Amino acid sequence: MSRYSLIFRLINKPFVFDAGGHLDVRDTNALRTIFEPYAKDLDRPGCMDLLHGTRVGMPKWPVLHLLAMMKINNNRYDPSMVGEMITGVTDFLEHDWIHGNKLMREASRLVDALYCNGHTPIEPGEFVALVAKDMDRHIMRLPALQEMFVPEDWLDDADNDPCNHHLADALIKNTDLQKELLTNLPERRFTSALMHYPRAALEVSLDRGARWDQMFAKDLGL
Repeated sequence: MSRYSLIFRLINKPFVFDAGGHLDVRDTNALRTIFEPYAKDLDRPGCMDLLHGTRVGMPKWPVLHLLAMMKINNNRYDPSMVGEMITGVTDFLEHDWIHGNKLMREASRLVDALYCNGHTPIEPGEFVALVAKDMDRHIMRLPALQEMFVPEDWLDDADNDPCNHHLADALIKNTDLQKELLTNLPERRFTSALMHYPRAALEVSLDRGARWDQMFAKDLGL
């Protein structure tokens, strides 16, 4: 929760946050030159080109996007901004879709914090599902969704990440999405996904005896 402390301070009492040293220089520059123009809908493709080359880590992108929207709204939060974050995730993956799992987990973490504090009616699993739907407009839709939900390589920070449950929830509640992403899932992707998701999220991919054996072994803690 500490990574979102500035957002919650602004929600409780708006103030001019980007002029008081509340962000480091790199984040402040990214806020002003990329995320604020993006939030104002000024040359979004150009903003995505800049974002692709920035040294600001991907885990900060959802936070900076929300802060940019708050800044242009007199530093005030509005629940509708979570809807704009859905669009943001898809846009941010224009160049960086291969890292979609990392961004999706971080964005859902922020939404979870907002939801748990009563600042949005959108649950994190629902947010993930809405992003998956918005990805229909992504030029690399299917491979981008695969990297988001069942990446070829899971980053170390995904191990035991509670946000895996947000992605699993979207798969469990959308059988069409599960069928599209998990039918004929390569063995490597299945084995990796099995380490991060419950059985209900992987039902479609349990299409051969060896995979049931892997599932039982996981259930037994072997």
